[in-house]
Amino acid sequence: MARKSRFNVVSKPIFVIEEECLCGIYSRLSVEDGDDEEQNSIGNQKKIVLDFLNEHPEIKVVGFYSDNGYTGMNYNRPDFKRMMQDLRDGIINCVIIKDISRLGRHFILTSEYVESIFPEMQVRLISVNDDYDSADETSDATALTLPLKMVMNDYYVKDISRKIRSSITAKMDEGSFLPSAGSIAYGYIRNPEKNTFDIDKVSAPVVKRIYILKAKHYSINEICKMLNQEGIPSPGKLRYIRGITTNPKYENAIWVRKTIRKILSDVVYLGCRVHGRVKRDKIGLDKYRRDESEWTIIPNAHPAIITQELFDQVQQIIAEEENKRANFNARAAIENDTRELFREKLFCAECGARLVGCKGTQRVTSKLPSYVYYNCRKYVDSQHLHCSNHHINQ
Repeated sequence: MARKSRFNVVSKPIFVIEEECLCGIYSRLSVEDGDDEEQNSIGNQKKIVLDFLNEHPEIKVVGFYSDNGYTGMNYNRPDFKRMMQDLRDGIINCVIIKDISRLGRHFILTSEYVESIFPEMQVRLISVNDDYDSADETSDATALTLPLKMVMNDYYVKDISRKIRSSITAKMDEGSFLPSAGSIAYGYIRNPEKNTFDIDKVSAPVVKRIYILKAKHYSINEICKMLNQEGIPSPGKLRYIRGITTNPKYENAIWVRKTIRKILSDVVYLGCRVHGRVKRDKIGLDKYRRDESEWTIIPNAHPAIITQELFDQVQQIIAEEENKRANFNARAAIENDTRELFREKLFCAECGARLVGCKGTQRVTSKLPSYVYYNCRKYVDSQHLHCSNHHINQ
């Protein structure tokens, strides 16, 4: 029985190859896949394609699409999605890549696009270094070798991934692994020369202040509201300001409860370097959080921001609060919970933020069930400082 595509493809051609060829140049780079940063740089990929187009003036360049730092083992990439939308909208009808590994390295998924999705959409695919052009009737020999290259790309990235994981694990065990700048805890900056973390003079005082406020029995909501009112950049926004991340969702990121909770429980502020909190068993699979007993903790790896005494005091306060909550009477359960159905599908008409499903509770003595309502995430997370109330019952 023939394998059925997992993608929704267009049932009739959208574009006709004989029409004007409007191309989008797609490039991708991921060191995780074992890509050589110099040879496969985004700039080098574009140069190779543009040199090819100099000999083909009939092809008009309409857009550039590039995903820097995204693995080729899945297609959850922002600019690839933008390119696909432009294909659907008729903005482009041709995709040009340096070689087939730039499109993707996962054999099955890449084959879906090359052999099924693009042909169904009447999209012309050109892979320069593979000498492949789907509109060229004489490229049968190249088309036969393309699947073999896709298999080799798939195997290559899995083999590289195993070697990288093994190398990183060994470095973690000996305490010499230094994560990327974006993975370092708020309050520290990366010092690759000394293979350690340095105290960040901008954010470290904020960390200390959060601990002191909690030691004075301030609630997490109160701490969030205080930091947001004072305009202190959240960890995500600070990374965006410094150019560590370019994702626009962090441009106006605010302090939220889970960020404060994470800071208040992280032993990294005692000078401990922690590795292995999350793990991915195999490339292409999702990461999962590991049990604390499986973490690799290296004490005295960098300067401490918080004293052991203050840290223990805060942990005691948090434990007392959790015990108090555990003794609360449970409210009635939700009879009809559709939050999973609407996840990532509802957005605030005022600010564009996602609507979050919340549990509305009745009085303890009430016989009525609890209910679900939706509200603006920005309004909820900012303790009502941003946007406005949009309480919508399920």
